Amino acid sequence: MAPRDNTALLGLDVGTSATKLIAFTREGEIVAEARAEYDVVRPEPGFAELDAEEVFDAAAGALAEVAGRLREFSSAAMAISAQGEAFVAVDASMRALMRAPVSVDMRGRKVAEDFSERMGNQKIIDITGHRMNPQASLAKLLWMTEHQASLLANSRYLLCFGEYVAARLGVQPLFDRTMAARTLMFDVVAGKWSDDILAEAKIDKRLLPPVIPSGTKLGTISRNAASRLGFKIPVDVVAGGHDQACAALGAGILSPDTALYSSGTTEALVAVASEFNVALPERNITIYPHVAPGKLIAVAGSQNGGRLLRWHQALCGAEDLNELLAGLPDAPAPQVLLPYFAGSGPAINQPGARGAFLNLTYESLPSEMARAVLEGITFEQVQSMETMKELGIKPSLLRAVGGGTRSDAWMQIKADMLGMNLETLACLDAACAGAAMLAGMGTGTFADAKSAAAAFVRPKAIFRPHEEHHRLYRTKHRICLELTAALEKHWPKLVELESAVNRLQRFAAKGDA
Repeated sequence: MAPRDNTALLGLDVGTSATKLIAFTREGEIVAEARAEYDVVRPEPGFAELDAEEVFDAAAGALAEVAGRLREFSSAAMAISAQGEAFVAVDASMRALMRAPVSVDMRGRKVAEDFSERMGNQKIIDITGHRMNPQASLAKLLWMTEHQASLLANSRYLLCFGEYVAARLGVQPLFDRTMAARTLMFDVVAGKWSDDILAEAKIDKRLLPPVIPSGTKLGTISRNAASRLGFKIPVDVVAGGHDQACAALGAGILSPDTALYSSGTTEALVAVASEFNVALPERNITIYPHVAPGKLIAVAGSQNGGRLLRWHQALCGAEDLNELLAGLPDAPAPQVLLPYFAGSGPAINQPGARGAFLNLTYESLPSEMARAVLEGITFEQVQSMETMKELGIKPSLLRAVGGGTRSDAWMQIKADMLGMNLETLACLDAACAGAAMLAGMGTGTFADAKSAAAAFVRPKAIFRPHEEHHRLYRTKHRICLELTAALEKHWPKLVELESAVNRLQRFAAKGDA
């Protein structure tokens, strides 16, 4: 069969727990896909890292698996969607010098607080569109300047995973604006690395590659890399972006009337903002460039998403999530889960917050507790949506994407809790779709984001809120806020208790050794 006279569009999403690759036609039809998983390493309490070599091997394996299924195409173009905050120091040959701390890594909590006091949180907000927080790349880097200064001195670049994978494929490592913004070292108004922040943090600007817009063509996968991966056609690489921004593009979030609800390992609400409004980050909602040219997005993210559900699955000994969620009650659960297992997200903004299950009795059922977990995960996004609406962002429809959309029951819970219509899409992996759309925009397949969305975005189902359930959830929401406020003074004591127990366990382990 003669090769097609068109380009396969590849969207590679490098996440916290897995890398996913999907190859699309220019009409948005899936041609091939591959996935590879890996585990977060926790070398000590508060640390959470990924082996950068393992992540690249997962990406390379996915590319090799798909390469052989593209022979009907005359060429390919790829962009990369990547998790925020995680970064790796590399040498001149682009080899990793360290494991990459991911967003839930809290090693930088103390230095982040100190930096915020020195520089002033308002100035940080005005420059970056973010509040200073321990999840940011900057917080980990501040910790490294104190504890791993020699490693930084021997580094050529600091790269996030999109830039790192591209560099390993022989493409010049350039930051796109969305990933640069997530580091908290980028001036989102001026569109460049912030000299003020880098000077205060004592970080050498030469460690950071130049910044370019998402959708910019970067180059072509090198001949050696293409040969190793089995590509028989040239593969152009286009600048991608932060996974939530890519997912927003993949879901067609291009105007303020429709927002994204991303339900995966983490959760996020993503809405288009009409202007750079510092009132948003002052209320813990970040604002930074969209991967769609000329637009800004407001993002309320939470670390307490699918990973919390998997924790509950492991705790219950369920074989899989289907078993855990079987037989969910139709009504809201009487139990309350405060979902602060990695600190609280934008709703409360307390890194030291801790999770809690309340209202348990001997009559509490496993199915009720499973539903309470689903509700608890959604709780923070209810609060974030209320904050967005207070600040003028008022979408009339949410488009849900990610692994959580596989559960109709969970989608209905979210619609009931938020009191909004929730639409799912035919393609669950909106981050991959958005990256593929950027690949098409950067190589001329699409004239702009609007034409790319017209080809790719296909609604699947819509979930409308049940009024009676919504009223019950409003009551439950108020209870959650009151409980959170009541427990806040105890969190520092609980963190101290946790640290004391960890020290005792380490001492006992040394004694056994």
